Amino acid sequence: MAVVALVFAIVLFPVGLILGIVALARVVESRERGRGLAVAAIVVAGLQIVGLASLFSFVALNDDRRSDRAGVEEARSGPPAEDPGREISVFDLAVGDCFSAGAGLDSVTDVTVLSCGAPHESEMFAAFDIDEYGDFGLTYPGEEALFDVAEVGCAEALPGYVLDVWAIPLEVSWFYYYPEEVGWRYGDREVLCYLGDVNGGELTGGSLRGDEAALTPRALEYLEVTAAVEALITREPLEDASVDEQRAWAGQMADALAREADALEAGGWYGEASRLVDDLVAARRESLDHWRAAADATARADLDALVELGYSTLGVEIEVEIRRLLDLDVGGW
Repeated sequence: MAVVALVFAIVLFPVGLILGIVALARVVESRERGRGLAVAAIVVAGLQIVGLASLFSFVALNDDRRSDRAGVEEARSGPPAEDPGREISVFDLAVGDCFSAGAGLDSVTDVTVLSCGAPHESEMFAAFDIDEYGDFGLTYPGEEALFDVAEVGCAEALPGYVLDVWAIPLEVSWFYYYPEEVGWRYGDREVLCYLGDVNGGELTGGSLRGDEAALTPRALEYLEVTAAVEALITREPLEDASVDEQRAWAGQMADALAREADALEAGGWYGEASRLVDDLVAARRESLDHWRAAADATARADLDALVELGYSTLGVEIEVEIRRLLDLDVGGW
């Protein structure tokens, strides 16, 4: 029985454990040989139980961590600049991580986390669950549907991370990882948003995360009020987008400009800032009329002309003056 218990402890450990205990009891009572085999069967079966329990705990904790990663998370400090980096699963990336994944890869499973002070390809600025933007069900919705959600979610999250989108270098844009069909079957619903060089080069100069402590309360207020319009500008439809898509976006621009103008007007500005903000509000209200007209246009030529008018009357020159007054970045102006 002790021999049989050892065999079962290897191939079917619950049976092996029971037989091992019975065999050990009989050996102790009869004083026959086989005590060592019985003990070995119990030990082998016990080790397998402990290993299985550990594996179950790891999987459960790992799933919990992934489910908690919707929305913008707190930054996680990276390795020191001289550290060559560590390889992790793309699912374990955290907001604030700087990493490299290898240029030109269509599908990414592992990345190398690096210090943001060292050259790196990307910097993650947001993670969210696509179910926050609708009920997608169990069937894979297709890449186009995921692209639409990813572009909205990443654009909305970007200002909260960098604080000032004007401070982003011209060669840097945002990208995202989205669930593939195979991952979808196993419950992957997460979009990861990251910043990277549009030409595929490396980023240098440290993290692009904004520092609230370096900005005045008035500057932070101005950035918060103007964030929605800035986010929408980054989501302008491509030239080959349908007229309906462009009209919908123009309508969103008009609504965001109206809200921004109202918020700026109610801000209680004073001195030179008050005069400039009044001028900007007037420009925004003039501009939003063109955006509303674009949202109602039926011909692409009319829509394009109205969008151009909308941009030209936004009051960017006034924004530059306000930004200089508030010690904010003015980009290439």
